[in-house]
Amino acid sequence: MFTDCVALALTHLARAEVSAARTLAEQAKSIARSLGDRRADALADVALAEIHVLAGRWNEALDTAERAISLSRRMGSRRFEADGLMFKAICLHARGNDAEALPLLERAREIAQARRETTSDPPSSCAWRR
Repeated sequence: MFTDCVALALTHLARAEVSAARTLAEQAKSIARSLGDRRADALADVALAEIHVLAGRWNEALDTAERAISLSRRMGSRRFEADGLMFKAICLHARGNDAEALPLLERAREIAQARRETTSDPPSSCAWRR
């Protein structure tokens, strides 16, 4: 069920159906939490951060990205950490704080590059959003 919610959320997001995407991503987060699945919880936060960014909800996007970064670091998920850093950087840039955004974006790129060199996992958002 979690995977279905995330997949459908991303499909709606690709179609610019932000409201439907947000509803499904929030459902995915609820499922992840009820299962105690921290990886799924971090993935849902990354999806929600992207949704908030696309909707221009900078405060919500920043809070969600920071949650994703924190959870990802605690569980050692470099992929979701890079995605969270990227969305946090986008929020800071949107607020005119490029001096703080640029190092985060560079760190996200470094993590994505290092992952490509050491894993066969699919690339993070940072790697394919160039």
